[in-house]
Amino acid sequence: MIRAYDENYLVHSTRALGWMLDSAVNLFGQKADAFWRIFISTGYAGRFGKGESRLLAGMTGYELARAVLDTAAVEYKAAPPAEVTDLSPEYWAGWALAHYQWRTALPFAEIDTFAPIGDIIACYSPYHEMDILRFCEHLDGLYSAAHPESRLKAMRERRGMTQEELALAANVPLRMIQHYEQRVKNLGKAAFDTVFRIAQALHVQAQDILEPTIL
Repeated sequence: MIRAYDENYLVHSTRALGWMLDSAVNLFGQKADAFWRIFISTGYAGRFGKGESRLLAGMTGYELARAVLDTAAVEYKAAPPAEVTDLSPEYWAGWALAHYQWRTALPFAEIDTFAPIGDIIACYSPYHEMDILRFCEHLDGLYSAAHPESRLKAMRERRGMTQEELALAANVPLRMIQHYEQRVKNLGKAAFDTVFRIAQALHVQAQDILEPTIL
């Protein structure tokens, strides 16, 4: 299973992202969707998603929100730091989204294509009262709806290979290739050697053909 970064950082990253979004909206007066676009476009989202320790644990969410806005030269009202003591919808949205991104290793920019930040905030009720896995399962459903074809199938077709040709090149049974492409079986739970041979036959990295999964 490929995670976005070491689990030891998770408690820090979820808190940082929640506090960042809450500060941007409720302290600095930014609209959530506009701020989130800036978070992505400035590169902070990519760095955070890859596990840059300075962003995950070296800064408070308040400091991270200011850094994002300052980098983009966005004017915002001054506000003293205030640690969140109550779970606002914005705080919960950042906290929950950090969980999902860590579990799936999907870039925030890609998640935004099927689950915009406004939709995440709207999930506050009822998901904030549920186990985080319920929210992650909800986002998995949105991902599948937005990507009807599996990554393996898309990559195979991009390479111009038939299922038979891929099975032969990877020394994997044809039926197995079919099951992985149809999501009958999860390629992420296959033996490492199987994933490696399929990826090698397609001349790609393993993460390019693995489906994001929360388990």
